[in-house]
Amino acid sequence: MAESHQWAVLCSKCNSSAVYNCNKCDLPLCPLCKDEHNTSEDTKHHGIVNYSDRQKPITRHCTKHPDNILKVWCETCDGAVCMECVTSVLHRKHDFVSFDEKLSRKRQALQSAYEKTVVFYSEMQNSITDLESKKETVEESFNRIESDMNMHADHLHREVNKIHEDRIKKLKHHRQRCLLSLNSERKTLEEKHQRNEIDKTDYENILRSNDVVAILEFKPSNMEHEITTHYEPLLPKCPSFHEGGVNVIQLDSMFGRVSFEETKYAGKSKSDRQKVSEESYETIFPRPRSNTMPNLRIESYTVNTECNTASLIICMGHGQTWIAVQERYLKLFDKEGNSSGGKHLKCSVSDAAVTSSGDILLLDRNSNNLCILARNGSLSTIFTLSMKPYGICQLSDDTFAVTFRDARKVFKYGKSWIPLMEFNKLGLKRPCNLAQNKVNKHIYIIDKTVLGNYKDPGRLVTCTENGEFIREYTGPRGSTFTPVDVCSDEYGKVFITDYSSNRVHILSKDGVFKRYLEVNERDALENPCRIDINDSMYVWISEKETAKVKVIRYT
Repeated sequence: MAESHQWAVLCSKCNSSAVYNCNKCDLPLCPLCKDEHNTSEDTKHHGIVNYSDRQKPITRHCTKHPDNILKVWCETCDGAVCMECVTSVLHRKHDFVSFDEKLSRKRQALQSAYEKTVVFYSEMQNSITDLESKKETVEESFNRIESDMNMHADHLHREVNKIHEDRIKKLKHHRQRCLLSLNSERKTLEEKHQRNEIDKTDYENILRSNDVVAILEFKPSNMEHEITTHYEPLLPKCPSFHEGGVNVIQLDSMFGRVSFEETKYAGKSKSDRQKVSEESYETIFPRPRSNTMPNLRIESYTVNTECNTASLIICMGHGQTWIAVQERYLKLFDKEGNSSGGKHLKCSVSDAAVTSSGDILLLDRNSNNLCILARNGSLSTIFTLSMKPYGICQLSDDTFAVTFRDARKVFKYGKSWIPLMEFNKLGLKRPCNLAQNKVNKHIYIIDKTVLGNYKDPGRLVTCTENGEFIREYTGPRGSTFTPVDVCSDEYGKVFITDYSSNRVHILSKDGVFKRYLEVNERDALENPCRIDINDSMYVWISEKETAKVKVIRYT
């Protein structure tokens, strides 16, 4: 009777006689509830067995009371205890739950963690597969770049070999002509030599003769040829070879560049790593863009100077910009284009440069004076130049480069305004405005090839801080290039105003043309002249005829 009561197990759902047991849920089930358990989306994959074959829980004994079985879970101590422990002093006022309740909650937590682990496992598996695919793409990209570099190198080799073969061919042709000329001269000399030998023999015979009549009647057979004591043959002039030298910088630029970006995780948080990873992914697999250069115009507006001229733009820090709106007056604007004051000057400014301390150096084109406008508003003359200056630029080593258009010279000055060197290897005709690249420290000089006016054609000459020539830029092929001013942003991109074409050219830091600055119809440029960029990436461009300033913000 006791055995029959022991096995009278009820279904956990309907209280009918239980025949089966779900091992995962550890619930006794009747046949009807078992079928329902098997069809449910949440439990259809659970293992259901006969109740007699169920996985019986392993019983453990209390360590403090070895004869007792652990049956209750102490929430306060977070451990299993026996019934005797529940009534002991050590667990007084503790919270207890049954094994079944604790087990149910634990299984739910484990099930949730398991499901997350399965999802994460699947995602990681997909990531590994995707990474392998991307690895193949990266290898293909590197192989393609290597192949392109090899093809470009082969092309350069072919061009060099073609030039070399052409020079050798011309040299051989000239040598052949020289040898033919020498052979002809030799033949002429041999013929004259043979005739002279006959004359020599006739003279010797007549001189040995005793026949008076024969001597008197003797006439040389070659009397028509003038007898000289010395004959100078006509020798051809040999060619000479002058080595052109190897411009390593220009050769390096001709070969092209490969851009590398390193991914560094050291000292970064998980979110930072993910951000760097995404940026690295975008570097290797860039998303399609409508333009090849990510220099998109975001917003633009027009600043009305309310004057007749806008001959100079000086971008300062904190979005402030000075504009020379009259011959002796500077007007200050904020980054929104609102006027916030002005400054009357005692000099006629042709160009200016901002020093590292925040002061402004001004060139007076009438008196050749170099003036300084301090941050407190005071204006003073610090030096008088020996020639009429045109443009000025502060260099990275706190020196200054000054152009003298009429004298066709560019000098580099130290802090005491003693000339350190002259840029005399550039072949400049009329150097005007200039600027320095903030990234590679190259110096860009606007060189006018005619008179030096705004409308005259010109070129952009690039050189080092020591005045060594690097390259020149004359605009895209087939276009008339009339540069006026040049500047560079913090990323090394170069901006050049083109007066006649009403455009702004954008070059890479290596001097390669990328595109024109995008401007909509409302902000279309009209004879752009001076240009500068402030610390908020706003491009300020003045117009010669309208005296307006167009401000374009880009990224």
